[in-house]
Amino acid sequence: MMVKSEKKIILNINSKKMINKFIIIILIMQFISCSEKNDKKQESSQYDYQSELKRKIISNGDKKAYDSLSFIYMKDSNSTDLLAYSMIMAHDYNYPHAYYDVFDILYSTSYYKENSDSCFDYNLQCMGEETKKIALKYLKLGIQKGDIASSTLLLNFYNKGKYYPIEELYTDEKLVEKAKLNLKSSE
Repeated sequence: MMVKSEKKIILNINSKKMINKFIIIILIMQFISCSEKNDKKQESSQYDYQSELKRKIISNGDKKAYDSLSFIYMKDSNSTDLLAYSMIMAHDYNYPHAYYDVFDILYSTSYYKENSDSCFDYNLQCMGEETKKIALKYLKLGIQKGDIASSTLLLNFYNKGKYYPIEELYTDEKLVEKAKLNLKSSE
């Protein structure tokens, strides 16, 4: 038989184990709570940063802010969210690369259509005719404004010659010459 003092010792040991477990559980919960707060703080900070970039784009046409926002959206596969800012930068601030981004966003959005495999290689077959016209207009404007990405893309089309299905891109000699000049001046 156990003596009363032995029972107290066993109860004391069990109580200490329970207290230790309870403390460990509280510490784990505290850690999780802090981690969630940091995630929320980080999301809030990212939101504030993006809001500041958008403000700079709209109010000043800040090219660095636009490039940063473009990088964030492209990295996160949210390019369609960039469309409005690309159009603002193109039309209000005449930023050459924004014209290419409009083309690229319209092009990449066509991936979401059914049977979009035909859009690889920039045939633009899965775009509606009006969207295709708008996209090509922005690509051409990008070249005319001196954008390197637009120029590179056009010359890739041009090198395919008559085998490329969008004839207007390889028959416009002035546009092709402007693209070549853009690339030369960037070297």
